[in-house]
Amino acid sequence: MKLSPRSRRWNWRAALVAALCAAAGAHAQSTPPAMGQAAPAAPLAGIVTDATSGKPAAGVQVEILVPGQQGMQSVGAARTGAHGHFQISPPAAGVFLLAAQYRGVEYYQPVHPGAQQLRLEVFQTTSDTRQLRVHELATVLQPEKGQLAVVDEYMVNNRLSPPRTWYRPGGIFRFLIPRGIKADGAQVIGPDGMTVPRDILPTRQPGIYTLKYPLRPGQTRVQVSYRLPYTPPKAALDLGALYPVNQLQVYVPSPMQFVSPRFSLLGSQDGYQVYGLAHPPARLRVQVAGDAPLPQAMQSIASASASPSGAGTAAGAADASSPAAVIPSPNFVEKNFLTLLAGLALLAAAMLFYKLRQPEPLPAAARASAAPPAALPDRTAPVSPAGDGASPAAESADDMQLLKNDLFLLEARRHTHNISNADYEHERRQLEERMRRLLNQASPDPRG
Repeated sequence: MKLSPRSRRWNWRAALVAALCAAAGAHAQSTPPAMGQAAPAAPLAGIVTDATSGKPAAGVQVEILVPGQQGMQSVGAARTGAHGHFQISPPAAGVFLLAAQYRGVEYYQPVHPGAQQLRLEVFQTTSDTRQLRVHELATVLQPEKGQLAVVDEYMVNNRLSPPRTWYRPGGIFRFLIPRGIKADGAQVIGPDGMTVPRDILPTRQPGIYTLKYPLRPGQTRVQVSYRLPYTPPKAALDLGALYPVNQLQVYVPSPMQFVSPRFSLLGSQDGYQVYGLAHPPARLRVQVAGDAPLPQAMQSIASASASPSGAGTAAGAADASSPAAVIPSPNFVEKNFLTLLAGLALLAAAMLFYKLRQPEPLPAAARASAAPPAALPDRTAPVSPAGDGASPAAESADDMQLLKNDLFLLEARRHTHNISNADYEHERRQLEERMRRLLNQASPDPRG
């Protein structure tokens, strides 16, 4: 089945437009000629392998995708032969994607100039979720203006043997949202580190929802955000998942009260008290009460998002169908979780740009351990033991993580009309300069 070259509604291809533009700019030595003016490059040989069976994948349609004015565009296609081999003509210059659809799931591999052979792994699929477990479920709470914002992050490690992709056309991963509550949005961070938003879809069972996203081999994070009534400041929540959970963690901002005799206080991090429970039951009711300000680690994001500057029309603002356009007046979710939804393109650019600067592709294990986005507290940082005070995670974050946070913030301000065009362009140039310096430090140019 041939992949459509046309622009689709915001999906992983749309996020990759900015990523490939940034990466191509890093490799360009001069202004590239317009498409069709340069001599065609010599065909490249490639192979597509079914990593589930370990055998070549025959009859698979592969495409070369490059960024264009209308989104990702196909500039070449080929079909694998009986032994999985193919030949395809790459673009004259620049970074491109090798993409293929296999058993209903799209797979892709970034390719940078100088590649001698193309390789792409695909997987067979399964809809049997009996082995699906949530390695870690993190719930972040934040009261504000009579509401309790909740962000649930499900970390799923697909370690099926032999490797397969969990997939069902209508959505494979299911989760719970309290009845009568409309979720604000959802996003997924796949094994490749790409962050994409997804529509939340109801199932036939009340309170159970899904989203269309295959769980490929490796680690996938699913984040869901919703709000509960919180007036007076007191609520009961049912925590848990539809699959067995290895570890449940709840992040509660101080001095908000959290009551559950089964949880242990693990410590504090980024202004949150962290409570944990191993192998929790399927549903567990907890009590929360009291108010709490936004933790100090989030103050810069909140203050900037609430800034009235640039309230007029901003270039590239989200359209009426985007999450940022339909969320009402500023609240915790819009300032933080939806910041991710507004900043997806630049996050993808930063992450893929960094990867493509490396001399060799990242191994699967490294891709699976990609750092979580800044909407949630940095759960990769050590948690300060209870009683030792807050962890200085904000001060100890590395420069690349800080840059990603700033990219999130800038794009959120642009898409929510909270920055003028001139200020946006000025700050973007500063961030691009920071990115160049960091990438040059991480991967010095061998040409000097």
